[in-house]
Amino acid sequence: MYTSQWAVSDKVYQGLPFEEAIAYFRGKVKIPTQRWNDLWQGMHARGFMVAGAMKDDVLTGFYEALEKAIAKGTTLAEFQKEFDTIVKKTGWTYNGTRGWRSKVIYETNLFTAYQAGRHAQMTDPDVLKARPYWQYRHGDSMHPRPEHLAWDGLVLRADDPWWQAHYPPCGWGCKCTAFALSDEDLQMLGKKGCQCRRILSPFCRNNLSPLCRNKMSPICRFG
Repeated sequence: MYTSQWAVSDKVYQGLPFEEAIAYFRGKVKIPTQRWNDLWQGMHARGFMVAGAMKDDVLTGFYEALEKAIAKGTTLAEFQKEFDTIVKKTGWTYNGTRGWRSKVIYETNLFTAYQAGRHAQMTDPDVLKARPYWQYRHGDSMHPRPEHLAWDGLVLRADDPWWQAHYPPCGWGCKCTAFALSDEDLQMLGKKGCQCRRILSPFCRNNLSPLCRNKMSPICRFG
């Protein structure tokens, strides 16, 4: 069901995966943490945390504010007002400037929920049958990772194990995304045939995914 409108910074996203994104966020468990890396890798997908938010009232305040942002389309400016209210009410102290910290909390949670909602829709059996291919598209990060730029336009089958390690967001601050494609879409893109090769990215070399720890994954790239 596409009924939500989200605004990330000065960008407004309309027609986003409403129910799936909300369900993903609501499925998270609130976990007090002192540092951003107290939760690692896949734990962030299951736990909700704000670095330095050790008290329940702080964590609950941000959880509720972000849930509203995801469900109703709260803008960054509106969220920052709630950020100020939470800080004043709880006495929470944080690192960084108010503008930077509130923006990181807001954008990270909204974009992650957005991508999780897309993934839930793209993996629906009927969608997979109609659109069995996914295309990686680079986002608009101010400081793009070279490997993400290299993956831009890459088309693989949706069931390729590569996606288990590289489905965006693929690393901190990643703004990349993926699109589901049909056979007709591939033809329109001028992609045909399959060239099998092996890809080992720095992301894999850092052992961030169990899929990449022992060997390179065979990749079938359409070109």
